[in-house]
Amino acid sequence: MDIIDIREKQLFSNQEIFLISKNVLRSDEYDSFKKLDVFIFLIRYISDEQLLTNTLELLKEITFFKSSFLRLSELDFYLDNQQLTQENDRIKVKASICHITLLCNLQVQTFKIFIKNSEVPELLFKINDKYLEYNLTEITDSIKKASFSSISNNILELSTIREQETEIKKLINSLNEIDYQRETNTFKKEKKYLKIIKENLIEATPEPQPKAPGEVPTNSVPFKVGLLFAQRKIFSKKTTINGITETNYFYENETFVNPNQLSKRLGLSRQYINDSFTDAETKHNIFKSLRYLKSVIDYCTKNEITIDEEFINKYSTLIENKL
Repeated sequence: MDIIDIREKQLFSNQEIFLISKNVLRSDEYDSFKKLDVFIFLIRYISDEQLLTNTLELLKEITFFKSSFLRLSELDFYLDNQQLTQENDRIKVKASICHITLLCNLQVQTFKIFIKNSEVPELLFKINDKYLEYNLTEITDSIKKASFSSISNNILELSTIREQETEIKKLINSLNEIDYQRETNTFKKEKKYLKIIKENLIEATPEPQPKAPGEVPTNSVPFKVGLLFAQRKIFSKKTTINGITETNYFYENETFVNPNQLSKRLGLSRQYINDSFTDAETKHNIFKSLRYLKSVIDYCTKNEITIDEEFINKYSTLIENKL
C-alpha cells in the first residue's frame, strides 16, 4: 500500500496554490495536459475547503473527467465515518483522496482502449492514525501491464518482421515523448523490454516454426536455473560487517552460505548455479549463453511471467556484445 502522512509539512500555502493555479491557467506555455498535471499535483496540498471545492469545479469542466468524476458528497459521507479529531486533518485527507482519485482516473482514461474496467483493481483507502493508505501503485502497475501486453501482442501479430520492428520503434518513440512531456521516467522498463524484443526480431526466422532451432528444453538444468534467476527466486547479496565482506545466497526467503548448499536444496547441478553466480568463463554459466537466456525470455513472455530487471540487463548486454 502507498502512504501519505496527513500531518506532513505542506509544500505550498493555500494562497500560493491559488496564485500558481491562476498563472498556469492563463499561461500559453502549458498545453492542456500539462495544466491538468499541475492542478492534480497541487490539489494534494490544499487545506482550505472552499479552495478545494473551487479547484475541483474548475477541473469538472474538462471533458476528460466528466464520465468518472469524484462526487464530493460521497467523499464527505465517507469521512464522516472516520476517526479524524482535527478539522484540518479532514480537509487534508479530502484533498489527498481527490488527488489520488484524479490520478487513478487519468491512468484509466489514458489507457482505456487497451484495458477493461472490470480488470482494474478497485481504488481503496484506509485512514490509520495520522496516515492515509491507498493502493494506487497496484492499480497503475496493473494498467501498465495489461496495456503493454495488449500492445505487444498486437505488434507481434503483424505478418512481417519489418512491420513488427517499425511498430516497436514507433511505440518506443511514443513512450519517450510521454516521459519527455511529463518530465518523468515512467516507462523505463517497458522501453528496455521493447528494445530486447526488437533485437530478437532481427535474429528470428521469417517462417514461424513449432520449435525454434537451438531452443533449450524447459526440463533441462540450464533452463530451470535460468528461470529461477529470471524470476529472482535465487540471488546473491554481499554484506560487510566490521570490514569483512561476505556473500550469501538466497532461494526466496531461505539463506545459504555457498552455491553448493543452494544447489543441494534445489536438487540442481552445482556447476550451473555456481558458475552463473560467479560469472565464470565456462559453458555452465548461463549468462554467457544467448541461447539459454533467449529461451528463458521467450518462455516468460509467452506465459506472462514478470522478468527481473537485472536478468533483462544481462541479456541486453550480451546481445549488444554480440552485435
